[in-house]
Amino acid sequence: MIVVNRAFGDLSIASHSHPVAEISTAGGPTVVFQMLFPRAGDYRMWVQFQRHGVVLTSSFTVPAKEN
Repeated sequence: MIVVNRAFGDLSIASHSHPVAEISTAGGPTVVFQMLFPRAGDYRMWVQFQRHGVVLTSSFTVPAKEN
Protein backbone atom coordinates (compact mmCIF):
# COMPACT_ATOMS: atom_id res chain seq x y z
CA MET A 1 0.00 0.00 0.00
CA ILE A 2 1.23 3.49 -0.85
CA VAL A 3 -0.20 6.43 1.14
CA VAL A 4 0.15 10.12 0.23
CA ASN A 5 -1.32 13.21 1.94
CA ARG A 6 -3.37 14.95 -0.76
CA ALA A 7 -2.53 18.44 0.53
CA PHE A 8 1.17 17.82 -0.07
CA GLY A 9 1.48 16.84 -3.72
CA ASP A 10 5.26 16.89 -3.42
CA LEU A 11 5.26 13.52 -1.59
CA SER A 12 6.70 15.08 1.59
CA ILE A 13 4.18 12.94 3.48
CA ALA A 14 4.21 9.48 1.92
CA SER A 15 4.32 5.96 3.31
CA HIS A 16 4.63 2.38 2.14
CA SER A 17 3.08 -0.56 3.99
CA HIS A 18 2.52 -4.31 3.68
CA PRO A 19 -0.47 -6.28 5.06
CA VAL A 20 -0.38 -7.33 8.72
CA ALA A 21 0.12 -11.07 8.24
CA GLU A 22 -1.19 -12.07 11.68
CA ILE A 23 -4.67 -10.69 11.02
CA SER A 24 -4.90 -10.86 7.20
CA THR A 25 -5.89 -14.03 5.39
CA ALA A 26 -3.34 -15.38 2.89
CA GLY A 27 -5.85 -16.07 0.12
CA GLY A 28 -8.24 -13.24 0.96
CA PRO A 29 -10.76 -11.86 1.40
CA THR A 30 -9.43 -10.02 4.48
CA VAL A 31 -6.38 -7.77 4.12
CA VAL A 32 -5.44 -5.51 7.04
CA PHE A 33 -2.98 -2.62 6.91
CA GLN A 34 -1.73 -0.59 9.87
CA MET A 35 -1.16 3.12 9.30
CA LEU A 36 -0.33 5.99 11.66
CA PHE A 37 -1.23 9.29 10.01
CA PRO A 38 1.21 12.07 10.98
CA ARG A 39 -1.43 14.82 10.74
CA ALA A 40 -5.07 15.40 9.89
CA GLY A 41 -6.07 15.54 6.24
CA ASP A 42 -7.20 13.46 3.30
CA TYR A 43 -4.85 10.65 2.34
CA ARG A 44 -4.87 8.94 -1.05
CA MET A 45 -4.04 5.23 -0.94
CA TRP A 46 -3.17 2.72 -3.63
CA VAL A 47 -3.09 -1.04 -3.16
CA GLN A 48 -2.05 -3.75 -5.59
CA PHE A 49 -3.12 -7.35 -5.44
CA GLN A 50 -3.05 -10.32 -7.73
CA ARG A 51 -6.14 -12.31 -8.66
CA HIS A 52 -6.09 -15.20 -11.13
CA GLY A 53 -2.63 -14.15 -12.32
CA VAL A 54 -3.64 -10.54 -13.05
CA VAL A 55 -2.19 -7.64 -11.01
CA LEU A 56 -4.92 -5.16 -10.08
CA THR A 57 -4.50 -1.67 -8.62
CA SER A 58 -7.17 0.05 -6.56
CA SER A 59 -7.17 3.56 -5.07
CA PHE A 60 -9.24 5.26 -2.42
CA THR A 61 -9.19 8.29 -0.11
CA VAL A 62 -9.27 8.14 3.69
CA PRO A 63 -9.91 11.20 5.88
CA ALA A 64 -7.72 11.37 9.00
CA LYS A 65 -9.07 13.60 11.77
CA GLU A 66 -7.35 15.33 14.70
CA ASN A 67 -7.56 13.46 18.01
